[in-house]
Amino acid sequence: MYFVNARKKLQSHTLLLHLVPTGAVLITMLVLTLFSWKNATQAYNTERSASMHDVTTNVIDKITDRLDEYRIALVSAKALYAASNKVTDTEWQNYFKIINAKDNYAGLQGIGIAQHVPKNSASKRDDHSKEQGIYTSISIVNYAPKLPRRLGKNTADMRTIKTTSHSTEQIVDTTITNTVQFAKPDTPFTGTGFSMISPLHKADTDGSSPVTKTSNNDFVFADFLSNEVFQSTLNITPDTLYGVKIYDHDSGITNPIYSSTNFNKLLDNHALRSSEKLQLYGQEWNIDFVFSSDMLGKSARSRPLGALVAGIALSVMLSGLVLMLLIARTKSLAHNKQKELQYAKDELLSLASHQLRTPATSVKQYIGMILEGYSGKVSRQQKTLLKKAYESNERQLHIINDILYVAKIDAKGIVLTPRKLDINKLLRDLTQELSITAKDNHQEILLKSPAKPINIEADEHSLRMALENIINNALKYSRGGTKVLVSLVANKENVRIIVKDEGVGIDAEDISLLFQRFSRIPNELSRQSNGSGIGLYLSDQLVAMHKGSIDVKSIKDKGTTFTIILPKIFIAE
Repeated sequence: MYFVNARKKLQSHTLLLHLVPTGAVLITMLVLTLFSWKNATQAYNTERSASMHDVTTNVIDKITDRLDEYRIALVSAKALYAASNKVTDTEWQNYFKIINAKDNYAGLQGIGIAQHVPKNSASKRDDHSKEQGIYTSISIVNYAPKLPRRLGKNTADMRTIKTTSHSTEQIVDTTITNTVQFAKPDTPFTGTGFSMISPLHKADTDGSSPVTKTSNNDFVFADFLSNEVFQSTLNITPDTLYGVKIYDHDSGITNPIYSSTNFNKLLDNHALRSSEKLQLYGQEWNIDFVFSSDMLGKSARSRPLGALVAGIALSVMLSGLVLMLLIARTKSLAHNKQKELQYAKDELLSLASHQLRTPATSVKQYIGMILEGYSGKVSRQQKTLLKKAYESNERQLHIINDILYVAKIDAKGIVLTPRKLDINKLLRDLTQELSITAKDNHQEILLKSPAKPINIEADEHSLRMALENIINNALKYSRGGTKVLVSLVANKENVRIIVKDEGVGIDAEDISLLFQRFSRIPNELSRQSNGSGIGLYLSDQLVAMHKGSIDVKSIKDKGTTFTIILPKIFIAE
């Protein structure tokens, strides 16, 4: 019992020595993995932010460049007016054709000149323009004496144009109006858009002063449908990895003047969002962006997770390697130490056994002589005491012989002498001899074997010792009134000897200790029986020398079954 408990304590201590450094390595590696994952995540976020910034910058640059193109178109239109301060409908129509406005300026719906027209001529000119369908080339937007103005906001009555911060009287440079809702019959087209207006300038006829804004607030203007302008400019498709919505900052209209077709779909997929302001030509637009999670590609997105998984895997592998190295090192040290201890123990056992065997043998002889009457008549009481002394000495000699046998096995000093023997007869003889001991303990041994001889090649003395130890062990750890069943089963290649008891049983975790030297597993009967803890070790070694094996199955408080498998033909080493 002491050896078993000591061994368990040693195993717990060794396990602790293995787990502490392994756990320290694992925790350290996991902390490093966490930092690595955090850095990878930060790098990914930085790269993603940079990509988003590139997109927003590119979008703003595209819109700016496109509006600059529109401004240049207005500047060239102003050139027609600068020389004579008057442009005929035919000249304006020809100009509109020359610049190929519909093809070269996407979204452009109309371009015209707003100028003061005397009241008595305005109606006639307007009727002529409508009849010719040339509103897109020139338009008279009002008549004198009041300064003509064009509409912004949510109407299209062609009387007022309101920009972000200026009225038409205050415009001194190219300006974009607030959102305009174009609708028939005021315009030949419908939809949400804006107008770009630019004041008309002319030089004094004598050339004495620089070009100035015309005194009557005339201006050129161009009308645009915002959806066509921004779609042609940005060319966003359903597969584009970002979406855009553009709002008029000051118009008070909550609906966007432009929304890409993929905006809501990206938004539903929990896309990232950002907003930018674009101030251009007196107008301010709010631009909302949504970005797909696929912007950086699968490899970039999986980088943080990859770092985390790789780090955890590396942590486990490195910790496992450390654990294996520690176990290997511990086993190596323990093996070397065990060899040293075993050598010293074997030497001591051999010496002690020889020294003990000589006096024990002498005691046996002298007691036997007294019992035989060589020293005179022995009374009944004396004979009883002498028999007890003789039996005690026999047990002592048996233990000494076992110890000597163990020493010989460890020193490779046992040489088997196999011969043909009837294993059936050997078991019958053995069970008959042990049945006397079993009967004294109110136990019973039963043998179940074939009626015919079962021949095998084996060393009879060694095999008998191995089987006797196993059967005797079954009797020793079984209570009174129980049975021990010994069965023999044979086939062409081997024999199976099954020893089944109804004893105290063994815990599953203790089965591995059964065949270790000097190992005694504590139970309710272990204190009542004498033993050295080497009987089953001897049996295991002797069976192994016959190229056989022993299997053990046990249920606590139900019993234990030993199965010994032996080849029929002895295989020499």
